[in-house]
Order: sequence, then C-alpha cells, then structure tokens
Amino acid sequence: MKIFSLTLVFILSILTCTIAQQNPNEAYTLLKPDHVFDGQQMHNGWWVLVKGNHIEAAGEPSTIQTPPSAKIIDLKGTTLMPGMIEGHSHLFLHPYDETSWNNQVLTESRAERTARAVNHAKSTLMAGFTTVRDLGTEGAGYDDVGLKAAIIKGVIPGPRMGLKALLPRPV
Repeated sequence: MKIFSLTLVFILSILTCTIAQQNPNEAYTLLKPDHVFDGQQMHNGWWVLVKGNHIEAAGEPSTIQTPPSAKIIDLKGTTLMPGMIEGHSHLFLHPYDETSWNNQVLTESRAERTARAVNHAKSTLMAGFTTVRDLGTEGAGYDDVGLKAAIIKGVIPGPRMGLKALLPRPV
C-alpha cells in the first residue's frame, strides 16, 4: 500500500505540472510504469495515455496510439492505480489531537482556517485521494465553495470536491 501511495504522489505531482503548462484539451502525456492496477487486476507492462486530464487509453503498448507530440514519462519501478475517493472530509478542520473543535471554530480566524484548508487539500491529493466529499466548513461560511473554485481554476492543488448539499431548513 505504501508503494501505491508513493507512486500516486509522484504521478499526481508530475501530471499537475505537465497539465498546467499545456492546453488541457490538447496535451497528451504517455505514462510508462512497470505495473497498472485497474481497480481489480494488476497488469504488467501496460501504458497509460492521458489527454488533458482524462485517460484516453490504457493497455499493452501495442494497443496505444501515441501522438508524436505526447510527453513521455518513464516511471520505472512504479505502479499506477486509480485515485481514491474520500467520502467524509472536513478540509477546514485539523485533527482534534492538535486542537479541539472549539478552539478551531471559536478562536482561529477564517483566514487561518482557509490557509489550513489549502494545505489539507494538497495533502489529501498527494496521499492519492483524487475526489473528496467535504461536509462543511464548521463556521467558515461558504469558504469551501471558494476552495473548490480555486482547485478547479488550478490556483491551488487539490482533489475534486463534492460539497454537502445546501438544503433549506424547515421553518
């Protein structure tokens, strides 16, 4: 599992830099790891072709039609796997063994909590989680919406964010 996490950190860092420098609708990147785990099986010697930020093809090298303009990234000794999904997160909170909920929500400024959330988003992505379901800011208003927008715009690195549905309260 440690190999998977380290591999994801490496791959996501490379992809983020590569995609940020090119038009994401046209840029191709060919990833050449030793192994690809597709979520069910381990495949040796497979390649993965990425167009923009979507997987265009994965499989045996003979089945991949690589455009001449593709950036090739050799990943010897690595295993690629799909990104993981975290279903219950609070990016605007940090662990209670560091600071209690009351201290975070009542004494930390929204600016500090947002700065922490930016760091938490990046750490979550680097740990291999490409999607999170964030369940609220715990007192920081709609700053989670701004965090999501900053990630989408590429201002900061982070996973795709699904936000807790904002439902009207019963009267």
